[in-house]
Amino acid sequence: MMRALRDRVTKGEKIRPEDIEFLSPYPTHNIRRFGRYRLHLDHAPGSWINDALFG
Repeated sequence: MMRALRDRVTKGEKIRPEDIEFLSPYPTHNIRRFGRYRLHLDHAPGSWINDALFG
């Protein structure tokens, strides 16, 4: 998703926070209320957090 947003900015489109605040890369169709979740807390956050797009 970040690659697609960067491509749009490169092509000259202005991306506003309002345009992307509703986007989510996380699937929600299979969430179980009391389900079996595996959290990978040992993974470092992705580099997108420091991306200039979110400056």
